[in-house]
Amino acid sequence: MRLLPPAQQGAILSDVEEFLRDNTVLRVKDFSVEIIDGRDEGMFSWLTLNYILGRLDLSPNTTTRFYDNVSTVEHGSTVATVDMGGASSQVVFELDKKDGAWLPFTYFTPLKVYQSVSKNGNRRRRRPIYLYQHSYLGLGLNEARKRLLQQLEEVKESAAKDPCFASRAGEEKVKACTALFVRHVLQSRDESVEDPKKSCTHRSCGMQAVPQPVIQSDRMEVYVFSFFTDMIDRYCGDMCSKSTEFTVRTIDDGKTNMKVVPVSVYRRMAEKLCTETVYSLEDYLSASGDTPTTCLDVVYLYAYLSFGLEMKDTALVYVPEMVNGFSVAWPLGASLMQVNEMLDPTVE
Repeated sequence: MRLLPPAQQGAILSDVEEFLRDNTVLRVKDFSVEIIDGRDEGMFSWLTLNYILGRLDLSPNTTTRFYDNVSTVEHGSTVATVDMGGASSQVVFELDKKDGAWLPFTYFTPLKVYQSVSKNGNRRRRRPIYLYQHSYLGLGLNEARKRLLQQLEEVKESAAKDPCFASRAGEEKVKACTALFVRHVLQSRDESVEDPKKSCTHRSCGMQAVPQPVIQSDRMEVYVFSFFTDMIDRYCGDMCSKSTEFTVRTIDDGKTNMKVVPVSVYRRMAEKLCTETVYSLEDYLSASGDTPTTCLDVVYLYAYLSFGLEMKDTALVYVPEMVNGFSVAWPLGASLMQVNEMLDPTVE
């Protein structure tokens, strides 16, 4: 929706308002249906996950256990979230106030969330939470794939020049495809910039020269979901369970269903998928439901983690499908913020 022209957005929102008025008991005012901002979407998803994990009740610098009950790390209580949608991706994680002081204010958000409310009405405030957050519009999976294919079509790269579509070993193909995603999608918006780091005018930058601190994955747990979860569910399977290269931990206790995997799992999945399928650029450009794009899709997820977020292949990511009986989605976080504001309208 955020990629549509304003006129189309307005028409869709008007139709939704009309439907709600005619088919529900809701009292819908004009302009009461809005498109959620990417900034809010990322923050609400972060709130959802940390709430259902119980992390908002912990004090900072707590020693906690990974779900495998073996490894322990010293880190802040909350977890980082990376939400990979179709049109955009959201990156959110907690920072100390002093560590984020250099960030432009639109990227650094202070939150004050009530820890609890007692029966007699006494309220306890949790420590202020300072979040780095950014929504990368256009860096969702579908839009990234579309942009890469459009760029390759414009320059008329043939299979001979573009090994991403050639018939060759999966390892070589993934390396070539990763480089293409970095060049055409993840680096600076200015295609003429050979080294995207040179276009960074801040202390630290993420993708497309956006100001972003590096995620310290050795100090905080990083949860990746949406398309990250979909691809693990579809293609990890036997490859993950039988691999001698890495260990995949599965948590499935009836309420929580997730995997803990190294970043390299996405590379290995891509190598396998890209070896099994060979399509030309023309096949991808005319892709329908019968023409899979999984090779490119999984390569992009790996490129996003390894180049975009600068995570090592050995870094662990948590890939949740269900956590404590809840799906990871932004509406719960939005409701939590609404309740928080009802308790105290002055809450930031």
